[in-house]
Amino acid sequence: MNKTKKIRMLFYGCLFLTVNLSYSQQLISGNILDNIGKQVTFASIIENDTSFGTTSNKKGEFTLNIKKLPSRVTISSPHYKQKTITLTSRRKITIILQRKSIKTSSTNKGKKQ
Repeated sequence: MNKTKKIRMLFYGCLFLTVNLSYSQQLISGNILDNIGKQVTFASIIENDTSFGTTSNKKGEFTLNIKKLPSRVTISSPHYKQKTITLTSRRKITIILQRKSIKTSSTNKGKKQ
């Protein structure tokens, strides 16, 4: 086998592996809002039991490559309750996060300042 044939076979082998790996993942996109419709910026979206993850942008939008469907993902952001959902299709999704309740301190009540 000459050198040109070997290089060509190596090229096509690498191309096949690249295409195969890229199709073995699913691309999910969507946006994250709070319960009053405001975008949640820089929220973490992580596929459970994998190292796949991303963050939402300043408009609350995200895209995420996941291994396979169905898949469970966990969404978290400061000041919001963490949420875990199951993704079953590649359609664009909207995730609603609930704000955490803010506890006020009562240690200063009745003290003179």
